[in-house]
Amino acid sequence: MQENKKKNYKTHSKSVYSMLSFVLNGKNRIRIYLQLLEEPCFAYEIARKEYLTVSAVLRTIKDLQRAQVITCLNPKDRNKKLYCLTEKALLFQDEIKNKTSLQYSR
Repeated sequence: MQENKKKNYKTHSKSVYSMLSFVLNGKNRIRIYLQLLEEPCFAYEIARKEYLTVSAVLRTIKDLQRAQVITCLNPKDRNKKLYCLTEKALLFQDEIKNKTSLQYSR
């Protein structure tokens, strides 16, 4: 029984680290992650706050959804979808903040 718990922990942490790596390997992914860390947002709000095009935000959102970093709170709505971070994505918020503060302070 102990072995199964260890195995699940390793798998879980591995998926969390792969998420972290995925987010850190894209400027727009980092910007959108940090924006959603503050509060759930619509795509056009993220675009306005981060000075990005809506199409760039939507493309990045799709990538982040496939990686299970973010989720849509109202998937049935055709317009104005509200996005937020998943629980797994919240696990590595400190690492993202630390890495990005180092990156931008150089």
